[in-house]
Amino acid sequence: MLEPCCVLPAGPYTKVARGKTGPRREDNLASLQSRRPAIGVRHTEEYLMPSFDVVSELDAHELRNAVDQARRELTQRYDFRGTETRIEDAGEGFTIVSATEDRAKAALLVFQEKLARRSVSQKFFEFGDVESAGGMTSRLGIVRQEGIPRDEASKILKALKGSKLKVQGQIQGDGLRVTGKKRDDLQKAMAMMKALDDLKRPLSFKNFRD
Repeated sequence: MLEPCCVLPAGPYTKVARGKTGPRREDNLASLQSRRPAIGVRHTEEYLMPSFDVVSELDAHELRNAVDQARRELTQRYDFRGTETRIEDAGEGFTIVSATEDRAKAALLVFQEKLARRSVSQKFFEFGDVESAGGMTSRLGIVRQEGIPRDEASKILKALKGSKLKVQGQIQGDGLRVTGKKRDDLQKAMAMMKALDDLKRPLSFKNFRD
């Protein structure tokens, strides 16, 4: 009688008794996973907490309306006739061009007035001085500025901490994210930030998560 050359050990799908099998692979995996420590629980809880983002962003639609209205007025007003005064798009801003320095400054006032009427803050812009562009042409540059500068973001975080509200702020790119366990605390934080009148840029809030 031949002796068996080897004996298979009991394991997954191996019969060890009549009508029974060893532990299944799925059961082994479930057992191992149950022993692992929870990973990223704190991060997940923070993500699920109520929050909102603090940004400084222009309303592009209202800005375009203001520019169009300013251009229309420059073409219609008698005191701008013959001066070739206009507002040109220039990358991330605009350039006012005119035949005289006086009319360039007057065109800037028209532009600023239209911004105010469309509720677009002038804090979004840096207005340059009138410069001679050669010949009979004067130019005035207007640079558009968006996003919260790093020093401004740090100032906002300091104000949040000093408010004693149960919220936390974190700088994210050119904005901030504020989190808190209670919706009321987040709304109070918004009101507090709106009252900060020494900031260089206007603030707005979006992506409210409850």
